[in-house]
Amino acid sequence: MKLALSVLALGALLALSACGDSDETAESSDSGSTQDVATETTDTAAAPLSAKQAADEIVAELNTIATQLESVTSEETAKAAAVVIDKSQAALDEISKTFSELSDVSKATAIAAVAGELGQIQQRIGAAMVQIQKDNPQLFETLSKTINELPSLN
Repeated sequence: MKLALSVLALGALLALSACGDSDETAESSDSGSTQDVATETTDTAAAPLSAKQAADEIVAELNTIATQLESVTSEETAKAAAVVIDKSQAALDEISKTFSELSDVSKATAIAAVAGELGQIQQRIGAAMVQIQKDNPQLFETLSKTINELPSLN
């Protein structure tokens, strides 16, 4: 359950971090090209990914987490899923650092482009967590350490 709440919090965090001040919002409407804004990066070396790349990687890692949770049917698959989810969480931490360095306009555009996918993945994760708790509560315990180690997204 904490994983589902954390994923929802991630969505909220990304939505909030995508909100810029009114000057930047005005800039985005004047740019004319959504693609140009989505691929804008900052000048710092700490941000090697564009906003679009970062958003796509966020979607890919969350998709991996959803797929792993959906595959849990035994103690063995729960342990294997926990390992993969840990790796995805580490990747999400790194992507989040890069993402935070990008401009608000870039973040807003990139997240808007993947909002539908993020919503679908959040639903998959939530449904998988409910299914695990309902059908195999003991397997949920196997995943609890991984779930409890999710980064705070507040």
